[in-house]
Amino acid sequence: MEIFETPDGKWLGEALSVFMANQMDSSLRWPTEFPGARLIMRVFKGDLVALDMKGQRTIMVVHRLDAAANRFKLAAHNETGNLDQRHTDETDPFRWLMASYGTLKAMNAERIRIDELGRPWRIDRRGIYRSLAAFSSSASIAKRSGALPWTTSPPSTATGR
Repeated sequence: MEIFETPDGKWLGEALSVFMANQMDSSLRWPTEFPGARLIMRVFKGDLVALDMKGQRTIMVVHRLDAAANRFKLAAHNETGNLDQRHTDETDPFRWLMASYGTLKAMNAERIRIDELGRPWRIDRRGIYRSLAAFSSSASIAKRSGALPWTTSPPSTATGR
């Protein structure tokens, strides 16, 4: 699913099924329907998205893309088990985050990846990875890089070598 921003600042999206993507004459309609629009991010099931939630930067996993309803079903990256069953269980605090395009924009959503060392990396529109220096102990590095505060603690660093 591609999420794009129209010239008036509204976030919209368009999905393309695997079948349609493999057709010779298939293409997304949004670049021609909205000539001044720009791509915000391309999201697939299983991708990680960082967003502002309850005053903190939180990493969420995209579990379902519902193109017909224009929304996503997201859960925190550390939630496990049968999430549908947990959502319906009144004693379990877990709840899905059902996010529309407007909700994602309001929560400053951005697609990220986690590297082998557990560090988050920002993915820009061209698919280029940008390091987030939020785990650095130096506030000046985080300030210069535009890094955002994360809800996970920084990895410990080995010293003495």
